[in-house]
Amino acid sequence: MSGFSFLVYYLLALCGFTTRVHEYRNPIYHRNPAHRLEISQGQALTLMGSNLNMTDTDTSIANLAYTVSNIMHGFFARRAAPATAITTFTQAEVNGGVIRFVHDGSANPPSYLAQVSGGSTTTSTKAANVTFTPGN
Repeated sequence: MSGFSFLVYYLLALCGFTTRVHEYRNPIYHRNPAHRLEISQGQALTLMGSNLNMTDTDTSIANLAYTVSNIMHGFFARRAAPATAITTFTQAEVNGGVIRFVHDGSANPPSYLAQVSGGSTTTSTKAANVTFTPGN
């Protein structure tokens, strides 16, 4: 993607428009490319589509898989197993309120990298956009 194309994509994403990115042969539609997370110190946050929201014309949300890595100061978990850290989950799980991010309770903000796979298409790895509120 050229610098100009990236700037246009970024500006459209900031305005809330769905943009289409071609990687390999299949498109993935990015609705929330920044992986937004607003969390307080020690909080366990249930993720929803406002945090992560991707669609792909060729892949159902049940098969649209996130892979998270380089996770610092917290972990992802399924609601049914809140103490078990995971590194992969689907958009359907996010939409269903099944996935949580659990902060480690330290005064440090969490961070992580994420990419999404939609069958034969995988996005580039992107850093999360985290807004962190430390305790008093």
